[in-house]
Amino acid sequence: MSSMLKNLNNIRSLRAMAREFSVDVLEDMLEKFRVVTKERRDEEEQLQRQRAEQQAKINALLAQMQADGISPEELLSITPATTRSVKKTPTAPGEISFYRSQW
Repeated sequence: MSSMLKNLNNIRSLRAMAREFSVDVLEDMLEKFRVVTKERRDEEEQLQRQRAEQQAKINALLAQMQADGISPEELLSITPATTRSVKKTPTAPGEISFYRSQW
């Protein structure tokens, strides 16, 4: 959290900063904070609705699968496990052998 946000979160710092502004400016700031807060709440509510819809779809699919006699474990066992092949690089010869061969 930045120092400015820490100051905004501290009531004493807010009071000290508020002394530098007129009441009209403070009321304008307050209105802007309310707008930002409302927008943030709306975003959170939208996200919650999307999560609830997603969970409802998952539950509906699970219920349909159970009605058809298919379990989620069966679906997982059908799909092949994919493994990535790792290419092993050869190790470089050590410098010690180079120095020893010169002597």
